[in-house]
Amino acid sequence: MKRSRSTRRAHTHRPPRWRARIICAIAVGSLLDLSAPSVGHADASCGGELTTGPAALTAAFAAAPDGLDGADYQRAVDLPDGRRLWTFQDAFVARPSGPDQLVHNVGVVQDGGCFTLLHSGTAARPTSWLGADRTDLRRRWFWPLGATVPGDGTVRIFLAEFVEPGGRYLSHARPVATWLATVDAETLEPLAFTPAPDPSAALYGWSVAGDADFTYLYGHCYRQFGFSFVGHDACTAAVTVARTSHDLTRPLEYWDGRLWTPDPAKAASIVPTRASDGTPRTVNPTQVTHIGDHWVAVTKDGDWWGDRIYVDVATTATGPFRPATVLDASVADPTQNNYFANVVASSGTGIVVGLSHNVWDGHRSDIYRPTFIGVPISALTVRPRQATN
Repeated sequence: MKRSRSTRRAHTHRPPRWRARIICAIAVGSLLDLSAPSVGHADASCGGELTTGPAALTAAFAAAPDGLDGADYQRAVDLPDGRRLWTFQDAFVARPSGPDQLVHNVGVVQDGGCFTLLHSGTAARPTSWLGADRTDLRRRWFWPLGATVPGDGTVRIFLAEFVEPGGRYLSHARPVATWLATVDAETLEPLAFTPAPDPSAALYGWSVAGDADFTYLYGHCYRQFGFSFVGHDACTAAVTVARTSHDLTRPLEYWDGRLWTPDPAKAASIVPTRASDGTPRTVNPTQVTHIGDHWVAVTKDGDWWGDRIYVDVATTATGPFRPATVLDASVADPTQNNYFANVVASSGTGIVVGLSHNVWDGHRSDIYRPTFIGVPISALTVRPRQATN
């Protein structure tokens, strides 16, 4: 998403002094080479093994695959047939003539090294892929959250319903409900659009992960727009979790810090409040992924403000999460920012972390697309605690 232009212009003129300016994230993408041949070009082959390397994925989305000319909040889920489904929010879709069209959500199907864009409407007048008939452009819309593949031939995608009561897009935007889209796992045709198991603005489905017994729905208030100088609500420090059956029919139980309870009011935050060096963590747009025997939590420090990506590890879905590594998310250009980090791929050698980018003044730019960072498996071990003064 893009912050309101008026807010971002204020920070363009007065960038936070503590923002480090070392390297841009696209350069970090070469840390781990898990890549297959380059993708996003006419000669890319379809089918076969998915391209998952950070350098190749960065190049693919920089090449505007199938007319995706910019988007953020990259999320990926593997389909039963070996393809991968990506979702994005606030995407710019190329049209046969005229300027790109903003749509609030799209899907992208990755088949080996090929990418196919999913949206509703027509080529000349594209609309959002999901919830298009309920969308009022820039006034009421749906942004994709986490997703799960329950094994019944469908993909379930959670979405946050946002409204804009102000006079300008994203000037006072806030979430009001959580929805669930059911999509055919083979054709990717939307089948249903219904309230989520917890349809509240707590956004259970912000991140989704599962084990052999349960699907876990992580909740976050998603107040990226706090309407104050710092831009955040105090609720952004917390991430809570509920569990249900894989088909999402079992009543939700919420983790209260010790036991599971049917009362959402008792849900306790499961994310760290401080980094290993003692730095406070007050804004936690955390994404959780289950990898092998561990649960990996990835958090872009301070959302668009910070210059770190925290990677924490736990042995259960409820934590406690312990620090494993910290990735550099600093920028060289103070007019730019990055935000929303998450795991988009994993293998026996490591994980690939996606990162969104934008510019502070709200104008279209070439950086409005994700880049990807490789993290070796050796970095996913809990670090010893550091003494703090």
